Amino acid sequence: MGIHWREGGYSATVVMYLMVNGQRHDIAKIGRDSLILRQTAPISNGHAQLVIRVDDHEEIQDVILHESDPVRGELSYV
Repeated sequence: MGIHWREGGYSATVVMYLMVNGQRHDIAKIGRDSLILRQTAPISNGHAQLVIRVDDHEEIQDVILHESDPVRGELSYV
């Protein structure tokens, strides 16, 4: 569970990835309706699962990918 700092602060352990056709793609940056993958990969438009885990709490959201920039590894979703 997260990291505790001497000054009384706390840093959560956060893991984010996209599951597409059984393959995991780690996320470097995420916004309200787009994300950037850690490594570029050709991903087709369609259904995917967005997984976000903060410490021991995991949430999975079904998303639909609808635009991509394969050079930047950026994907848009709804």
